[in-house]
Amino acid sequence: TLYYKKIIKENDIDINDISSFKTLPLLDKHTIKTNKKDLLSEKYSFKKLSKRFTGGSTGQPMEFYADKYAMVKDNAHHYYLNELIEIKPKDITIGIYGIKLSKDQIVNNIFYIKSHSNVFGHYRFSSLVINDLNISIFLKQLFTFKPSMIRGYPSTLNSLASYILKEEIKLDFVIKGIVLTSELCTLQQRILIEKAFKSTVYFEYGNKEINIFCFSNGKDYLYQSSAIYSYVEVLNTDGSDTEIGEVGKIVTTGFNNYGMPFIRYDTGDLGRIASKNGGVISFSEIIGRSQDFLVDFNGNKKYLIANIYGHKIPVFKKIKIWQLRQDLKGIVNVYIVPLDVFTKQDQLD
Repeated sequence: TLYYKKIIKENDIDINDISSFKTLPLLDKHTIKTNKKDLLSEKYSFKKLSKRFTGGSTGQPMEFYADKYAMVKDNAHHYYLNELIEIKPKDITIGIYGIKLSKDQIVNNIFYIKSHSNVFGHYRFSSLVINDLNISIFLKQLFTFKPSMIRGYPSTLNSLASYILKEEIKLDFVIKGIVLTSELCTLQQRILIEKAFKSTVYFEYGNKEINIFCFSNGKDYLYQSSAIYSYVEVLNTDGSDTEIGEVGKIVTTGFNNYGMPFIRYDTGDLGRIASKNGGVISFSEIIGRSQDFLVDFNGNKKYLIANIYGHKIPVFKKIKIWQLRQDLKGIVNVYIVPLDVFTKQDQLD
């Protein structure tokens, strides 16, 4: 790409010398936004690239592009995790995400949509609609499908698990695995979820940028990075390598997206290293993906991950950084640093 040609020339980097790799400056969201066109591969027609967005859960939403095979490779890793859980073609899988439902569905207590993929769920339930009044109906619908795997946010699964244990609900089927993604999961939550669903928790860590994929194997709770997905570095603030047992920022070089490659990309997340073998890292914990929530007028928690991923607000691509602040139930103040393309109409919307 034009961007990397410029960087290599400015820093006098020898691309044939692997030791020069560490001299490449880190890539971050701000750099990507300001160099978007120059980061596009010259080997791909722009028309053949698909536009994608990060979730914006870190407060820094971003638009980028990917070639058509990037998500195919990503899906292959999710299939592999399914294989570890021993999911068979006939098994039903459920996803619980921040998806939007129609008003008719909500009024009629239909909390899911049907899908055609067992990777992210044959049936996808909405975590946005769960409250104290309908949680029993939600669970009844979910259990009707007798799923072999459930995939979703730790905060949502923890709420469901708490209700199951409180009401002493007994499951008459076997769940092979619970895949937790997108948020941090505390030790207490993991124990509660496994107890309620009588199943093993599998952790998953990735990002919308298609630049890292980590998973646990069902035998321990370490996040193992995939060697064929990306080269992973964990760095201290001075750029040196973080030692085993210590916490550092997660930096990745992806092997999936050739249309707009991210080399030495600062994910914005932190991780505690459990082991490392070159660019293959295992983490004992991932730090930086919180379970932040807002509170509506009725006192119900509205978790940000679910709401941000569910609504996919178009104006995100026009915002450099944003912050939410809540002092009163049902009232939220939104603070943004807009990009130049942000208009008065965007503010009204």
